[in-house]
Amino acid sequence: MTGQTTPLLAGSEAPWDFTVTGTVRLMAGLGVATELPAAALTAVFVALVRLRRWWHVITAALILVAAVRMMFAPAP
Repeated sequence: MTGQTTPLLAGSEAPWDFTVTGTVRLMAGLGVATELPAAALTAVFVALVRLRRWWHVITAALILVAAVRMMFAPAP
């Protein structure tokens, strides 16, 4: 497991790394911005009993993945 997280925690080495980490942060932010309305829609449809409660797990997992990407992407 440690070998998989090491690249995420490594510092930037070259100028192009700043572009890459900035892009990762941007895409993670867009992911969160997209998933928050999706979570709201899921909550509405669960309240209307159109979807079952386990559908919240899907949107929560996607938001969690995007948040983890934002947190672990090294700052440029």
